[in-house]
Amino acid sequence: MKIIKIKLLPKAEQERKLRRFLKNGYYIWKKLITSEVYNLEEAKKTVIELRKSCSFLKKIPLDSLIQVAENLNQIYENHKKGIAKKPTLKDYNRVIVFRRSLGLSRTKVKIPKCGWVKFKKGIPKEDFRHFRAYLKEIRLKGENQNFFVYLCFDEFIRFVEPYRMSEVNIQAEFYHKCRRRGIRVYLEYKVEHSRFDAVILDKNDNILFIIEFKIWKRKKDPNRITKQHKKYLKYRIPVLYVGKLEDINKTIEFIKGKIKEEDKKVPPPIYLQVP
Repeated sequence: MKIIKIKLLPKAEQERKLRRFLKNGYYIWKKLITSEVYNLEEAKKTVIELRKSCSFLKKIPLDSLIQVAENLNQIYENHKKGIAKKPTLKDYNRVIVFRRSLGLSRTKVKIPKCGWVKFKKGIPKEDFRHFRAYLKEIRLKGENQNFFVYLCFDEFIRFVEPYRMSEVNIQAEFYHKCRRRGIRVYLEYKVEHSRFDAVILDKNDNILFIIEFKIWKRKKDPNRITKQHKKYLKYRIPVLYVGKLEDINKTIEFIKGKIKEEDKKVPPPIYLQVP
């Protein structure tokens, strides 16, 4: 798992909600410790009952409250093994975990029950293009009157539920699927004075296809010849346009079929001159 730490810049109303989330987590922690409920199954039942009786706890997802009980149970299990001390009120780490209804853009992060919150430093375009895995969870933490978010990803980084569908998201999805199918794909490929969104290479490092990611805002024919397409004609390499997520699988299947045809071709025989 890869973790990225960013500082949030919430508005006044969002800041109140974030503080309420952390206070609710501490409230659950305090109730479980004072009642000495350390068993995970009993703790889950207690959390559900508390959420039904307390209206302010309904403003935070149930999964996040149960995660507080799981953290308490983990510390208590370590205490049994002699690794850690018995959990107390001071051991609360002021962290709330969210795992559902997540979202991420270059400058904002989506927190459940709070909406889109801006963060301090935006993600550069180059890095954003190459994030190729699922956003697994978001950890909210309060430190010295500031709020930080820990973005937890899988091994490969790719954004799910983007802030808006753009060519960057389609490009990242196309790259991820090509790599899984064993297709040699390269992004932002430069040849002379031209730059391609992506290219497909064969075993000899020759370009088989030029891939362009275009979202046609108006009802245009994507196969019509544009100024950019005329510029690519001089290379005598076929150009494939991808404008929707639905077009990715079709394009990959077409590319895979062409690669198989190229592999089946028998190279011409080489005749050696006998002295």
